[in-house]
Amino acid sequence: MSRCFLEDQGSGVSAPNKHTLSTVYLYFQYCNLKCRHCWINPPYTDEVAVKEGEISLKELIPVFEECRLMGMGSVKLSGGEPFTRKDIFDFLNYFKENKIGITVETNATLIREKEARALKSACVGHVAVSLDGPNAEIHESLRGVAGSFNAAVEGIRCLVKEGLNIQVITSLWQGNKSISNPLSSLLRRWVQIP
Repeated sequence: MSRCFLEDQGSGVSAPNKHTLSTVYLYFQYCNLKCRHCWINPPYTDEVAVKEGEISLKELIPVFEECRLMGMGSVKLSGGEPFTRKDIFDFLNYFKENKIGITVETNATLIREKEARALKSACVGHVAVSLDGPNAEIHESLRGVAGSFNAAVEGIRCLVKEGLNIQVITSLWQGNKSISNPLSSLLRRWVQIP
C-alpha cells in the first residue's frame, strides 16, 4: 500500500512574490476518440505509444522544476487522452516522487485494472471521466467511436474498484438534453456504487 502525501499539497518552495503558480495543465497530444465538440481537436490514434514528435518526460522535467520554483503544487493531466501515452506511468511516478498533486481528466476507455492501480498508487486526488449519456447510442454519437461507451463504463468500474475519487463530466447537447433518468442513478447501477 502506498502512502499518499495529502497532508503536503504545497510545493515546499517559497515563491518570491505573492503571485504563485498553483496548478499546471498538461495536455497530451493524441486522443483515441473523435469527439464532435472537442475544441482542442487532437490527432486521432488507436494505439498506446509514444509517438514521434511528442515531448518526453525527460524534456519536461526542467519545466516542471521551474514551475515548482514558482509555487506549482499540482498538475492536471488531460488531452487528448493521457492514456494514449505508453509512458503515462513514468509521468505518474515522477509527480508522486516529487509530491506534486495529480488530477486526471480522461475518457476512461483505456483504463483497466493496471491503469486504475497506477492512479491509486500515484495518489491521484481526482479523476474526471467523460460520459455523455446512459447508453452507447447517445454517448457514441457525440464521441465518434463505436464501443467507447462500454469501454468508458468498464474504465469507471475499475476506478471505483480502486476507491478513486471520480467525477463524471457530461457535455450537454441536443442528443442528451431530454434524458429522463439522471445519469448519476444509472451510473450507480452500472458500477454498483452504494
